[in-house]
Amino acid sequence: MSRAELFIEAKRFADKRAILRVVPYGQSPMDLPESAEALLGTRAGAGKIAVRFALLALVSVGFVWLVTVNAWDHEGFFPWFWNILWTAFPWFFLLPLWVALFRSAARQPAGDRFRRRYASAFADTPPSAGVVTDSWIQRTDSGGTADFLLAVEDERGKIVTGCLARDASFQPFEAPVPGDAVQIWRFADGWSVVQAERPRAAERATGQASVQTPTVNDQLAQLAALHAQGALTDAEFAEAKAKVLGADPETA
Repeated sequence: MSRAELFIEAKRFADKRAILRVVPYGQSPMDLPESAEALLGTRAGAGKIAVRFALLALVSVGFVWLVTVNAWDHEGFFPWFWNILWTAFPWFFLLPLWVALFRSAARQPAGDRFRRRYASAFADTPPSAGVVTDSWIQRTDSGGTADFLLAVEDERGKIVTGCLARDASFQPFEAPVPGDAVQIWRFADGWSVVQAERPRAAERATGQASVQTPTVNDQLAQLAALHAQGALTDAEFAEAKAKVLGADPETA
């Protein structure tokens, strides 16, 4: 299974009511936004939803007419499965659009309830300190963030989220990484909000460099531990230690 397929499979198990917000620069992850629209976006009214269904219906009719009707074999010139093939073909593209639209409409009532209760809910719900345990990012061809998954954990358990707050898109270098601290709000109706500080590019680069390049003391400590465990002989330990210190193994 490819990395992309693993990502899609993992996203199926993400909590649809868990929202990640990487707070804008200058804001504290301890402070939730005042309005739920910052998390979920503006509510789509019944009229807007009806327009979406009508537009997709028009697109579906036009696509089926263009592909199926024009390719229909009325005279039996082609094999028997020809008409079946061209009847099904448009729906390989249209069916996912209809499924996504129905899912969006089905989630609307839950989002509306969260918007109505948000002001009182976040006033009564204190955050808990958590930590990022895992993260996955899919990048666009230009290097931006196409999709993401984030696993966080606090004293009450683990949350996996793939939903991003509407006011808090981020670049890959700004994404939370394992070990980062987060604040987690768990609301009584099952919704949760995870807020993380937005690191600056220089800070993240410095942090990654420090992780990727251990100090001499760190390397010596690791070698000493391996030697104490019996994983390195005396000669191997002396040679490895000399390489870390930049000395001649014969004189170390």
